[in-house]
Amino acid sequence: WPDVLLLDGSHERGNRWSLDRPRSRLLAVAELSEGRARVRNARTGTTVDLTWDASWLRHLWIWHETREYGGPWRGQTELLAIEPTSVPHPLGLAAAIEHGQALELGPGETADYELRLAVSVS
Repeated sequence: WPDVLLLDGSHERGNRWSLDRPRSRLLAVAELSEGRARVRNARTGTTVDLTWDASWLRHLWIWHETREYGGPWRGQTELLAIEPTSVPHPLGLAAAIEHGQALELGPGETADYELRLAVSVS
């Protein structure tokens, strides 16, 4: 990070994108040392800071969509989703168990985490 490996073997910057052309990406950032992400709109100066416990949610998925997806938005939307997660892939629970990535709770055990969001405007 911030250089990411794409499925075709090429690399690109994962921390900034041009909105000039349609594109869609789902990125996985694995084994975070701390649970922290910052998103800043360069044009408006608005910044969103997310923090969470990285011992429980060690990975991060980033979905960036720029006028690519049809569906109900008909190629007209721009969105960014930041999702702390317990596994570094969207392959489901069976794959996470198979690869030793699933966090398991025993009978009567509980778990929780806190996700904090702070917004600032410059």
